[in-house]
Amino acid sequence: MKQSGVLIVGLEFYDYVEKIHDLFIKNGYESRILIRKYKMIPNLMMHFVRKRIFAQTLLDFNKDVQHEIEMFKPDKIIVIKRQSLLTHETLQIINELKIPAVLMLWDSISTSVPEDDLKFYSKILLFDLTDERILKRHEVPYSLLGSPVSMKDYYPIIPQPPKDIDIIFVGGANVLEQRRIVIEALVNNFIELKIQIFG
Repeated sequence: MKQSGVLIVGLEFYDYVEKIHDLFIKNGYESRILIRKYKMIPNLMMHFVRKRIFAQTLLDFNKDVQHEIEMFKPDKIIVIKRQSLLTHETLQIINELKIPAVLMLWDSISTSVPEDDLKFYSKILLFDLTDERILKRHEVPYSLLGSPVSMKDYYPIIPQPPKDIDIIFVGGANVLEQRRIVIEALVNNFIELKIQIFG
């Protein structure tokens, strides 16, 4: 019986993509990754030259993705996306081959994905709950997935001296309406708790 093959495509961003790849391997999947590296383009270069360089590196990366799909023949493709990653042509090839593609977002759809491309994904893992209205309009299946935590980085927890804090929140409390509502509810309804907010 063929082992399930997963192709993970993502942008270079710390080592997040590699850690997701490791989890698939650990859970018995055959997994491969393709990471689009950032190319530093000096800001002083004329705008149209920078655009041409960016466009060419995107095309080169997509040729690599198409080649990997042809050689590896994955059962599923996970696209970890923060900005331009796959071209419309590559998404069409994936769709024609009937390979389920899952889009895992690290930003809002409005800053990450052209809405015309949403139809190519069998499922979208949301980072920002406010994107629900867009996905309902396009009738794309989705689930909310918060920022994953790497077991390598956060476990085992090194014992720390005890602190008199019940809840700690780290992050921009006013960035998302949902966050602000939850934090205000905690502060207003649990006066006895010692809550510390960083952000």
